[in-house]
Amino acid sequence: MKPAHVGLIPDGMRRWAEANGTTLTDSYRRGAEKVVEVLLALQRNGVHTVSVYNLSRANLARSQAELEPVFKASVHFLTTLIPAR
Repeated sequence: MKPAHVGLIPDGMRRWAEANGTTLTDSYRRGAEKVVEVLLALQRNGVHTVSVYNLSRANLARSQAELEPVFKASVHFLTTLIPAR
């Protein structure tokens, strides 16, 4: 049986950036690219509805410096990555 709806919660981008010596901007952009890979795999497997939980209320309390890379990656995801596929 295939699920009708899948929810994704990308997590750990800040920890990944720190562990890999990269910027938050690079980390969130790479995360967005991975989400696209997962979406394409789900589509190939017949899943038609996916929700991506991008930010929690707690995340929105972070500093502007921490939020800006998330917002930029989200815009890139919606305006570039998704339309390209």
